[in-house]
Amino acid sequence: MRDDDIKDVVQSEALIHREAGLGMTALGRKQDETQDDVYRVSQVERTLGCVVLLARQRSLDDLIQLVNFDLVVDIAKRLSIEKEKPGLNIGRTIRHLLMKVSDSTYCASLQNNDDAGKEHATNFRV
Repeated sequence: MRDDDIKDVVQSEALIHREAGLGMTALGRKQDETQDDVYRVSQVERTLGCVVLLARQRSLDDLIQLVNFDLVVDIAKRLSIEKEKPGLNIGRTIRHLLMKVSDSTYCASLQNNDDAGKEHATNFRV
């Protein structure tokens, strides 16, 4: 991964680490992994890191709360259509990634008996 601000965010976010771990586990055995599969997991990390970086001083845990939904929509717009070369699929990608993070947060909240975390994750998905 390139050494930049996004890498610093990725290394400091526990939720991004958990998602990367789940992604690598889903790839299966080490000898069955291809370079493209590992690259795809890396791109997921960088995309989530970019979303957190654009949220300015908010963690990914804070972003998946209902009160920050408009901020997430604004970030998706900035990453997709408000640039020189629009990336029209990035909004859908961000939605998909944040839904996976929300599911992961819900599962972790179930394990920890954290009712507030379960509620935030559920409300964000709706």
